[in-house]
Amino acid sequence: MNDFERFSAGAEARRAAPGRTPRPDEERREDLLTRYIGAVASVSAKHAAVRLSAAVQNAEKAETPEKTPARTTQAGNSTDTHTEPPLVREVMDVPAASVREDTPFLEVARMLTREDVGSLPVVDAEDHVLGVVSESDLLAKAAVEASGHHPGVLARLRERRLHDKARGETAETLMTSPAITVYPRQTVAEAAWLVALSRLKRLPVTDHSGRLVGVVHRNALLNALIRDETQTGE
Repeated sequence: MNDFERFSAGAEARRAAPGRTPRPDEERREDLLTRYIGAVASVSAKHAAVRLSAAVQNAEKAETPEKTPARTTQAGNSTDTHTEPPLVREVMDVPAASVREDTPFLEVARMLTREDVGSLPVVDAEDHVLGVVSESDLLAKAAVEASGHHPGVLARLRERRLHDKARGETAETLMTSPAITVYPRQTVAEAAWLVALSRLKRLPVTDHSGRLVGVVHRNALLNALIRDETQTGE
C-alpha cells in the first residue's frame, strides 16, 4: 500500500468512526488533500517510467548506433508519445513580492496584508533569498508582547523560539531561515513534494545564485498536476 492509498484509507476510517462529529469543511479539505497526494504520486510514477524508458532507449542506441534512427521531439516528427513534465517556471508568479531584511515589523505586517499573502521572501540588497517571514512569525511576537507573560526557567527553555521571535524588530530577526526554495526548471511534481512535506503554501523560486525570480503557490502546483494527469490519460 502506497502513501496515497494509506491516506485515503485513513480518511475513510476517520469519517466512518462511530460517535465522531466531523469538523466543518473537513470532508472537502480531506478530499482536496487526497487529490493532491494522488496527483503527486501518479505524476511521479509516470515520469519515473518515462525516465526509465529513455534510459533503456539510450542504452540500446549505444549498443547499436548504426541501426538505431535518431529520435526527434519536434512536432510532426516525434516517435515518442510522452509529453515533457510541467515545470515550476510555467506556473510561478512573476514578479514576486518580497521584503528587505531591514524592513520593520509593522511594515512587514502591512505588506502581508497589502499583498494578501501568508508569507513573504526576505531578500538582501542583491535579491538573494535569506529566509521567509510569515504571519506565524509575526503572531509569535504579537502574542508575547500582548500577554505580558514572563515564564519561569523551564518554560523559557520550552518557549525559546517563541521568545526569540518576540525580540525581533525587523524581517531578518523575525524570519524563518534557511528558506525552502525551488528552481524554475524543476518539475512541478518535485516542487509539490517539497510543499507537501514542509506544509508551506508558497515557495520562493530562485536562480542558481539564490536570487529571487518568482513565487509558486501550492494551488498552482495542484492544478498543474491534475491538468497534466488529465492530458496524459487522454
